[in-house]
Amino acid sequence: MRLCFLGDIRSTHIQKFIKYFSKKHETYLISFDYVGDNRVTHGVEFFKNINTTVYTLKKSQLFLSPFITKYIIDIINPDLVQAHFVTNYGFLGAFSGVHPLVISAMGDDVLIHPFQNKVYHQLVTYALNSADFITCDGLNSLDVMNKNFKIPMDKMILIYPGIDMTLFNPSKKRENSDRTVFYPRGFDKIYDTETLFLTFKRVHEILPDVKFVLLGVGTESDIFRDNIVKSGMNKSVSYLGHIPNDKLPYYLASADLSVTTSLSDGGIPVSTIEAMACGLPVVSTNVGDARLWVKDGEAGYIVEKQSPLIMADRIVDLLNNKDKRLRFGENARKIVETSQDYNLEMKKMEDLYMKLINN
Repeated sequence: MRLCFLGDIRSTHIQKFIKYFSKKHETYLISFDYVGDNRVTHGVEFFKNINTTVYTLKKSQLFLSPFITKYIIDIINPDLVQAHFVTNYGFLGAFSGVHPLVISAMGDDVLIHPFQNKVYHQLVTYALNSADFITCDGLNSLDVMNKNFKIPMDKMILIYPGIDMTLFNPSKKRENSDRTVFYPRGFDKIYDTETLFLTFKRVHEILPDVKFVLLGVGTESDIFRDNIVKSGMNKSVSYLGHIPNDKLPYYLASADLSVTTSLSDGGIPVSTIEAMACGLPVVSTNVGDARLWVKDGEAGYIVEKQSPLIMADRIVDLLNNKDKRLRFGENARKIVETSQDYNLEMKKMEDLYMKLINN
């Protein structure tokens, strides 16, 4: 197959997709350039080692990007186009008029953005109705696309991004003299970094020796760091920034639990699955499909949004109870190891591509 992907070169999701398909198929990627973001460098380096041709669209020419994308797709002449994220790349795929077109809804592109203004709603409606098939990784996304955008259920399928269960596994876990809380989500409004800070502040007050390790970047990173410094917690907090996905298990291995304070998720975050696969219990807000996977009181705890005191209490409970923490971690691994395998999920996607092309 000759496959053209429309997606963010910085995204581990698109990187994992193309890594799988480039082994057996001819692959191309069209992405915006995201000038000034150092994650682009990591993305460029990643694709240097992947047999894939990359085209970049200039953000400075945003209004021309639909026409440029259509021109590039015409040159590639792919058997199928796959777009990741409905409101931008999904629209570009729809505008190109190419078929078959598969669009992957990633969460807030159908759960939040369309309900913020009419333009987003029109873009999403246009893109979803132009697609030959739509994939997503959350039951909540399926429900919204069916009820709010009138997309038939037989035009959608639940396929998870999946993770490498051999890479993310409890065998890499090691004893650490410091009790450590891991945060893998980044610093944007959707992740509610104010609640994250208040949660950590409360944990620090109860257990001053606890260490906090944070992954990712974002628009509210400086605000969060300033709050940490003002609260006198800076010696207890480490920032990893952006790291390659294959290095992540080694940081998870030194942690005792993972936490997410997100306000919204499409399904279950990959970062949560990665932590669970490594045998870490998860303390998560009650968003997306978190309750279905984390299973409150079995593999972690589910807390209502914007409840830092309750979230801190759950974290302290796990940090103070090693037997419970290890039992929750074992349960977490069992929950995800048979249903979130990267190769099995990508095989489902490959079968979908073949079916659409052959039809």
